[in-house]
Amino acid sequence: MIIDHINNLTLYKQLHPKFKQAFHFILNNDISNFSPGKYEIDKDNIFIMIDKNIGKAKKDSFPELHRKYIDIQIVLNGVDEMGWLPKSLCTDPIEKYNEKNDIQFFKNKPLSWIKVKKEMFVIFFPSDAHQPLIGNSEIHKAVVKIAI
Repeated sequence: MIIDHINNLTLYKQLHPKFKQAFHFILNNDISNFSPGKYEIDKDNIFIMIDKNIGKAKKDSFPELHRKYIDIQIVLNGVDEMGWLPKSLCTDPIEKYNEKNDIQFFKNKPLSWIKVKKEMFVIFFPSDAHQPLIGNSEIHKAVVKIAI
């Protein structure tokens, strides 16, 4: 997991071959004005989802894991308190892995919580379970999905 300010995004472009293209799109488009929905950057290899949701209580959600995609979650407005734990501690699945949606939820509790504010981002790799969208107000965010 990586957490930082959007101004430092390009510092991480060497971590994955598809990051450079994704970062170029993020930094050269005003994604905060995109309507909610899915936008392809490179077909299913790189895409971005824009959404506005009312945050949930920690007790009303569960950590999730992805196998096929890296998540770059960017808070465009509001505060998203996100939970984190390593994949190795995800031992109590709620359901089987959903291959179509590349997601599996777990009953395990996060080891740490981070408040991600406007113009901050978090990169979650497949080794990072995360519990996003925690808060008591609207969270406007972008989630960039990068095929591994």
